[in-house]
Amino acid sequence: MPSLKYQSALAVSLLLALSACTSSTSATPTQPTPSRAPSSTHTPSEPTASVQPSYQYSVFDFQALPPVRYGRSALEWLETIWPVPQSPWTPRPDPLAGHSVEPETCRTVIRTGGLTASLTAEVPSDTPGAAAQTGMTVPVEGQYPYAGAMIADLPGAAADRYLDRYPAPPAECAHILVDGSERAAVVERPLPGFGTRSRYLTRSYPLAGGRWTERILLYRTPTYLMDIRQSGSGGSDAGFQAFARQVRDLVQANLKAG
Repeated sequence: MPSLKYQSALAVSLLLALSACTSSTSATPTQPTPSRAPSSTHTPSEPTASVQPSYQYSVFDFQALPPVRYGRSALEWLETIWPVPQSPWTPRPDPLAGHSVEPETCRTVIRTGGLTASLTAEVPSDTPGAAAQTGMTVPVEGQYPYAGAMIADLPGAAADRYLDRYPAPPAECAHILVDGSERAAVVERPLPGFGTRSRYLTRSYPLAGGRWTERILLYRTPTYLMDIRQSGSGGSDAGFQAFARQVRDLVQANLKAG
């Protein structure tokens, strides 16, 4: 069983991935503070953050969810601490640095997904949330393979803003030439079964002689937001979708209204 300190670092690393911030090789994880009840007088540190008057769930509701399984691992739900948005925002290093990219504009889409600010910039810091994530393993040229899910008490318009932060990938980025060969792609495809507001995005590109793929599924229900991800040189669309359905079904069956 991983230590609490190690598990806490995993939860923070998933938030770094959600924010598309500087590579986790240079990030220093902070430890979660004790769970607290949301305060109606809370003032967000960022003017772009939207204040929610009340919450449907507590962190304890999310932490009580049964573990989800990824391969041989049982992923427990740990409290999510929302990071203070960077000012100015810093995207991760360019994974295609030193390579030619055509269309060149797709280089930024590979690097950031099209984000111009942190994905979590509009999430109030006291929003109840939890993350379940696999352990970080040996990095590949600064990129860490992982799989995990994040749940947040972020309904309605706030959830829609989160879902819409990723711009739709440009059509020309579905076929990207790297050093003259088609070896990268950024696409968004429908994924039935996750609601009308779901978004399924994939980014793939060459890394260390192989192909690195980042899969992102975002969806919301009337009361909570889900962000499910898998990143690495292994895995498949079918495997990721099976993991996503498992997470969806487990949460639906076990999460009770607050």
